[in-house]
Amino acid sequence: MSADDTVSTKRDLYRVCRMSNLIPPLRKKARMKEVKSAPLPVAVGVYTDVASAVCGWKVYQASYANGIVTVSNASHARALYKNGYFGHGNLSESGINFHERGDVISESVLDRRKEWSQMSEQELSRSKKKFARASVKEENEPILVVNSDSAQDVEELEGHMEEDPFPITEKLHLTLEEAFFLSYALGCLVVTPEGKREGMNIDQMWTTFCNDSDVFPFHYVVYHRYRSEGWIVKPGVKFGVDWLLYPVGPPFYHAQFALKVQSVWSDDFTTDDMIPFSKIDWISTSAFERLCNHVVKAPVLCHVLRPRNMTKERLSSSPKCLEELKIYSVLLSRWIYDQNAETKETKPK
Repeated sequence: MSADDTVSTKRDLYRVCRMSNLIPPLRKKARMKEVKSAPLPVAVGVYTDVASAVCGWKVYQASYANGIVTVSNASHARALYKNGYFGHGNLSESGINFHERGDVISESVLDRRKEWSQMSEQELSRSKKKFARASVKEENEPILVVNSDSAQDVEELEGHMEEDPFPITEKLHLTLEEAFFLSYALGCLVVTPEGKREGMNIDQMWTTFCNDSDVFPFHYVVYHRYRSEGWIVKPGVKFGVDWLLYPVGPPFYHAQFALKVQSVWSDDFTTDDMIPFSKIDWISTSAFERLCNHVVKAPVLCHVLRPRNMTKERLSSSPKCLEELKIYSVLLSRWIYDQNAETKETKPK
């Protein structure tokens, strides 16, 4: 799909949905402090206005362990999030902004970090603290220690400079779908299993991710489709859905679409019981629509059509199976009797 086709697809979707009043209008977020960056972390001319070149193609490094893809390099983590909003920081509620408030801590936090600095690795792993030794910088840096735990305005803070006994750096966590898209579609991410020196190739990544999650192939094909169309696709666990679609990025606008993914057989459109998806029936669909209506998002059911001859072994062997998986999306809207034009004409007086 070309860039022109992508833009046309998004415009057609907007036009059809807005004409039928199926989706709410764009809602900007208040107090936007972030500046828009490139939509992708690589030089793709049609999207970033930067000419594509092999010598200038950025490659990022990540590690993989226990079903989590982690980007430890601070510059890599920031580039991946700021340019396309991939992943989220392990110390931030959203995005990667733990250190944006500056190196300012209170006396109580300083005392706590001094305790952590005296602990051994085993004691830290057993301790139910917010931060772990894996998030510690190699070198200590000076920080501003203030007396008040409730101080907010950095310009008005009064305190003293002291060396941080337990300095912390934030890492970026990627979902399996985000990591595979960066490697498979953009070719800019190398994922290395923990304890190994060489990164995985595309087939190894696909097989590993499929073994870790039975729903990965179906979630990924939906993720890939909407990412390719220019949407910012983020996990929707907060709203009980699989994906959220943002027109620009989470710091600027609220999500417009909420997606639930379901695998069905392509020949008769019945539910694929071999995959442990959440059950979709009339009650759950009604609850899904009402929840989305309450949070001002358009609900979409994404049915992934799976051929009968595609076994689980074949599905997890290679990403070539993506060519055979089709997506059938349904935009939901609650039918209200009193607001329906046809019923108004036939309704007895």
